[in-house]
Amino acid sequence: MGQNISITNHNGVLKIKRNRRKSQKASSSKENNISATSSTISNFQKSKAEESYQSSSIIVQDHEYIFPKPVSSASLDLRDLPYDTLKSEDDRMNANQFALKALFGGNYLEEVGNRINFESTDTKVLDIGCGSGGWVMCIRPANVSFIQHDATLGLPYEDNTFDLVHMRMFLIAFNKYQYADCMKEVLRVTKPNGIVQLLEVEMVDDGDELVKEFGAAVEKIMEANDQDALIAQKLSTIMSTYGFTPIQEVRKSFRLNNHPLASEFLYIFDISLDTLKRMVFAVYGLSTEEEYKHWKLKWLESRKNSSASTWWCAAGQKVVVAAN
Repeated sequence: MGQNISITNHNGVLKIKRNRRKSQKASSSKENNISATSSTISNFQKSKAEESYQSSSIIVQDHEYIFPKPVSSASLDLRDLPYDTLKSEDDRMNANQFALKALFGGNYLEEVGNRINFESTDTKVLDIGCGSGGWVMCIRPANVSFIQHDATLGLPYEDNTFDLVHMRMFLIAFNKYQYADCMKEVLRVTKPNGIVQLLEVEMVDDGDELVKEFGAAVEKIMEANDQDALIAQKLSTIMSTYGFTPIQEVRKSFRLNNHPLASEFLYIFDISLDTLKRMVFAVYGLSTEEEYKHWKLKWLESRKNSSASTWWCAAGQKVVVAAN
């Protein structure tokens, strides 16, 4: 069950109101005898888009900023796509896939490869929140099925189905309660001795004053929405909490002014920042698209010249002890 958070200022006192919403089931389809399944979120994103545009203000550091309202809700893409076309969203997801593959040296960690036989047609893989399908297509080029389903309603698979479950970049899509519920479902559908791999980015970065200021605002707003901006640092702990035994954790941090992949990640940040555009308007009191573009250019320059980007990938195993 999701929540819509509204924050109001009453004589200098912040008040947080949580309005619960009802989830709706998404349509789904499933092919028989598949070796890899890629699942994405549809109605959850739709609900989030509809609710976020109903909100009119947010409190940041005891100041109220008004969100710019769209002319008509009919002009919104119901999946809350941050860009003008699906092609640009596919661009971002594909760039993200290949940049992360290069950063971590592959689509999965070494210990995952040691335990999963990717050459076997019996191996079954689930990619939750697959986006354009780049990750799953890289590791399983045949027998792939794409299913639309609201992951907050549970996973539509039987117990002990998958050898590997992959999730990445859910720190904004889920609040901490939804993340926990999903991990319980991941444990359920993972085979005995199967693997889960998680990947997240740190949302709070060191840097100059602009980078730190924006990071602090993001952290504050995520906290108000029961989200953790630094959940990336806790992936192994999360796995242990929900029944997996951590087998490997890798941290990749690089400066954005001299790393071979810096330009690729800055490109991703550039188009990804539009998903936070309304928050930027609110935090900085912007009122026009030109003001936003000017701010974004300054922020990207600050990120490049003063900060690093830090990513974490972790894997855990569903260890089952044989009964005596």
